[in-house]
Amino acid sequence: MRVTSTRLQSKLDRINIRLRTTYEINNAPCYGGWQMTNAGGSFIVKHRVSPKEMDAFLDGMLQASSYGHRR
Repeated sequence: MRVTSTRLQSKLDRINIRLRTTYEINNAPCYGGWQMTNAGGSFIVKHRVSPKEMDAFLDGMLQASSYGHRR
């Protein structure tokens, strides 16, 4: 399945709601791909990775945040 910016943003929106955070993602292919930041881009949470890697990272965050809600 193709990883689109809409798909990544949708996952990030769910993470932000669950964790009550304001993470942001941005893409700069010339610098290496997708990056997750916080605090208006001044703090890097996840350095630049490919779309598939960012998708997997967001999946992991969603799974981890789901675990805390089941208890």
